[in-house]
Amino acid sequence: EEEEEEEEEEEEEEEEEEEEEEEEEEEEEEEEEEEEEEEEEEEEEEEEEEEEEEEEEEEEEEEEEEEEEEEEEEEEEELAEEEDEGSEPPPSPSLLRALSLGPGPRGRGALSGGRGVSSGVLWGF
Repeated sequence: EEEEEEEEEEEEEEEEEEEEEEEEEEEEEEEEEEEEEEEEEEEEEEEEEEEEEEEEEEEEEEEEEEEEEEEEEEEEEELAEEEDEGSEPPPSPSLLRALSLGPGPRGRGALSGGRGVSSGVLWGF
């Protein structure tokens, strides 16, 4: 009977040890899972930060491109204005006649102050 009791006690102890080992293994597995989850969360956060940085960079690039386009447009407008100033069409014959033959003294244009200014002087040719 004593031997049987001892055997039973030993078996119980072994079972308890096995249960403890199983519990320890489960705890270790849980810890590993938690660590993996934390790592995944960190990776996701890093990815989000990278995406945000990329978006900000893209926005900055777009703004710079828009500014450059605006500057180019302004330069083109200025060039076009300069070209327009340099290439004014010559005055129409009717305008010249009105200036030179208007109702001034002795048939000279009233706008020319009665001096009969030629079209070349008036228009800078």
